[in-house]
Amino acid sequence: MKKATLLALAALVIVTLVTAAGCGGTTKTQGQTTTPKGKVLTRQQVVDFVNEAIRYAKANGRDKAVAEFNNPKGKFVRGELYIYAYDWNGVALANGGNPALAGQNLINMTDPNGVKVIQDLIKVANSGGGWVSYTWPYPKTKTNEPKLGYANRVDDAWWLGSGMYEKTP
Repeated sequence: MKKATLLALAALVIVTLVTAAGCGGTTKTQGQTTTPKGKVLTRQQVVDFVNEAIRYAKANGRDKAVAEFNNPKGKFVRGELYIYAYDWNGVALANGGNPALAGQNLINMTDPNGVKVIQDLIKVANSGGGWVSYTWPYPKTKTNEPKLGYANRVDDAWWLGSGMYEKTP
């Protein structure tokens, strides 16, 4: 009888620890999305990711940072989470989700809903960081999906951003 009680108690402790660690399921709340692999992504994680990239850019210089941000196997491409970099005139310097955008001036680009994506991101980046809602092609399916982008300045020459899709296709 003691062995059965100990086993039941051990099982209860394991279930409690797994649930407390967040492995027992997740509840999506506002400001979160679930990636295709089932991982919950929060707004704070996006902000932290951009801040990490800004620190990297300041420590390593623009050329090295841009190369790293454009590298699809680099440290700033993590599934659907990637860094994009622009100068203040709207020229794409890097885009981990689509490196082919580098070198293009996208200042007048609008999404299907008429949102001037880069202009709006520039405004929030220049004002100390912030969020913009827009539609952007989902990397895997290339279909337009609602996205929340966060942008913040590196210095007087350029800014960085990243984002999270509001839903996962």
